[in-house]
Amino acid sequence: MPSLLLTMALLVLGACATGPAGSPIEERRVVVEESRPDLQEPEIYEDYTATPLEERSYQLEQAERYESLASGQPQAESIDAVLSAAEFYIQANDSERAEQTVLDLELARLNDTQRNRYQIIRGYAEYARGDNEPALARMQSLLSNPANLDNENVQQRVDALLLTSFIQQRFGQTGPALSALLERESLLYGNAKSETSRYIWQVLSEIPRPQREELIATTTNPQLRNRLEQSLSGQVGDPNIAPPRFDQWRDQASPEQQAKNVITSNWNEYSPRSIAVLLPESSRYQRAARAVRDGIEYQHQLNNSPFRPQLNFYDIGSEPWQVAQFYAAAEQRGTDLIIGPLGKDYANTLLQSMGGGVQTSTILLGGDLALGGAATRLDLSPEQESQAIAERALASGWVNAVVLAPTTASGERAARAFQDSWLRLGGKISKVVNYSPEQFDHSTEFKLMFDLNQSQSRYRALSDTLGYRPKFSPYRRNDIDFVYLIADAETGRIVRPQINFFGGNAMPVIAGANIYNGIESVAENMDLNNTVFPVMPWELTSQEFSPYAGQLNRLFALGVDAYQLAASLTELRRDERRAIAGNTGTLSIGNQGEIVRSPVWAVFREGKAVTDTELTPIDPLRNPLLIPGLNNRGAGRPQGRNSYNDSNWDSRESRRRSGS
Repeated sequence: MPSLLLTMALLVLGACATGPAGSPIEERRVVVEESRPDLQEPEIYEDYTATPLEERSYQLEQAERYESLASGQPQAESIDAVLSAAEFYIQANDSERAEQTVLDLELARLNDTQRNRYQIIRGYAEYARGDNEPALARMQSLLSNPANLDNENVQQRVDALLLTSFIQQRFGQTGPALSALLERESLLYGNAKSETSRYIWQVLSEIPRPQREELIATTTNPQLRNRLEQSLSGQVGDPNIAPPRFDQWRDQASPEQQAKNVITSNWNEYSPRSIAVLLPESSRYQRAARAVRDGIEYQHQLNNSPFRPQLNFYDIGSEPWQVAQFYAAAEQRGTDLIIGPLGKDYANTLLQSMGGGVQTSTILLGGDLALGGAATRLDLSPEQESQAIAERALASGWVNAVVLAPTTASGERAARAFQDSWLRLGGKISKVVNYSPEQFDHSTEFKLMFDLNQSQSRYRALSDTLGYRPKFSPYRRNDIDFVYLIADAETGRIVRPQINFFGGNAMPVIAGANIYNGIESVAENMDLNNTVFPVMPWELTSQEFSPYAGQLNRLFALGVDAYQLAASLTELRRDERRAIAGNTGTLSIGNQGEIVRSPVWAVFREGKAVTDTELTPIDPLRNPLLIPGLNNRGAGRPQGRNSYNDSNWDSRESRRRSGS
């Protein structure tokens, strides 16, 4: 294998004549009980990029420093310092000196973590001088020890897996080597995970195609088979020319960092005093604009704070090119924050007219262009939903997906968005099947999806050979872990039972948010049983009074959350670990100003949408929608017709019939 020089966070892989040996232990900072000021840790400047020679000089300096710290310390701290010194020597490509440093620890009393570090140091030293068998035996002993499966020893586990993969590559055991790297990848986050992914691809790309095909046929590791098949099908490009395929984890936080500090949105001295709302109320999107406006006004009516802002609504009309004029008018009025415009074309046109950035704090409600300046974006795009669904499927341990999408523009967009998200996360698309939402019978599509036609062809050929027809049950393909179903509630009730019939009742199905229309109809929703889907908390808590259902109800909640975000936007920008519990989901600010919306997950059971998440009920006494005439859109709950079921809903309008 050619020499490699990869940076894995603070991990340096040096190159040597026989392969990627060098100094692959990741740097970890050891806390030593310090009794003197001169023993303090030096400052590390994150923005400094050292050359290889400077890095080696720094590693040697640190190694010698830890050696000096070892003397005069209590035994436990002294052992940690010795181990740290040896690890720095390995990073400096001086494995011989590293091994000499830890020789006295052979008979010392070490705790589990210290023993693991010692074994890894000895293993890397043995590997560097060509003693592969004893090095591999050390790593296998470490990896097979149940005590090393807990979180405290994960650092040593990833070090051991990397060395194991190096040794197995030397032995020509490519499959086990890649399996070790895949396990290592699953334990890492951020830059280290991204670089491990790149390294896996480099190893894969050097395997001749016939050998890859042989590994696909013989491996029992589904993740390895998936990566190998991706490498043959071109679903993942060359890491040198398509880095986004491998960089998706670079900015990903660890689970501890991902645990957001969820706060309650409240109006305070940092909140805007004047808000302008840009909505296309006199366009063909007027129903959507009306639902968003209702949501904003609803939340504004609940705001009894002394910092309650002034609201100004602008009807931006039906021509997106005019949006910049309305935006400028709002700015000239002294607006502190702008919500909108609503809609992809309007938002993109505004960003283009502003050169990609805006000066006034703005919460866009749509668009897909890169954000700049003071712009953020909160939307219900299929791209964001698909990312959430892909992450949910990945957390379930699934690899192979079938996408079942309607032959509509929105269906194609949702399918494309999911494929992009799923492939970025390392998943595989086994098949994409399109269906017409106008048809009732989809047997042709499902036979294609589950490859039942091939099974039936084999049955016919066997019957012709035998001269009679034996008992037969079609054999379904076994490379499907789950089905991603793109459908609304009405179509889903037709399609979902057919998935059960052709694919088996145990086939996992994840659907988009549109599978749930928010209307209680147990008899009809029974056909959707066991379907998992993302849902807004608002949809599950507002059924007794909401003037909307379905997509319009989600847009109502979008307006509610845009107003709540306005209150806490400064606070969220100041601390990216904070989030607010919104009506559309948990909201936080992600990369480049995008609002990250984490939905609640639900499943249909006995015709009802059920979630394990504890939702805060809405106080009916504080709900202005229950007061007749308070809402100027006629959204008050109809008297005598307050049940949330199909009988008092217009399915086309997604509004209560008597409340329209």
